[in-house]
Parts: sequence; C-alpha cells; structure tokens
Amino acid sequence: MKFSREYTKLQDRVFSTIRGHSYYNEGEVIECQTPHRVLRARVLLKVAMRFRNIPECLLQYDTDSPELSAAECREEIRSLYRGDPPDDDDIMTIYWLEKLSEAK
Repeated sequence: MKFSREYTKLQDRVFSTIRGHSYYNEGEVIECQTPHRVLRARVLLKVAMRFRNIPECLLQYDTDSPELSAAECREEIRSLYRGDPPDDDDIMTIYWLEKLSEAK
C-alpha cells in the first residue's frame, strides 16, 4: 500500500487510511510504502462506505488536515488519484491497520 507522503498518522500504532479499492483482507500483513520508508502492518478491519458518508474527523485524520472541512478533505483525497477520482457516491474502503515494524 503506497502513501504519497510521511503522514503523521503513520507514527500511530493503529491508523486508518481511506482507499478506493478493497485489495487487502482482515488479518493480512502488508507493506506500507512511503517516500522514505517501508512499514509492515496488519489489516485489523476494513469497512466499505460511500465517500460522502465518511465522517469529517476521519477525513481530517486521513489527510493530516484538522483545519479542513469534509468537502475540502474529499477534494484533497481526490487530488491524489491519477485518472478517475472518486465521486461522493463511490464506495470507498476504510482500512484500520496495526503497525508491526519497519520493514527490513
């Protein structure tokens, strides 16, 4: 799973991320790649939800932007997509991950 930058949430033992796909399964151990490091994490939970229904506080956490509104956070998330960004009606996957270690 790729991250576009070093988000503050990646310092937390358990963190969430909002994605437009559902590739990973609960219990799976995955690699999280940032521009500067690779982390190993276990998928604790995944939830499907319409983009417009994701709570503002989760959108703010996901984007490291507590000062932005939900609409502004959704726009920031859309800006990360190449090609076809998600619409408000699209189903997104919210993953909760437990950081295990820095990958070696």
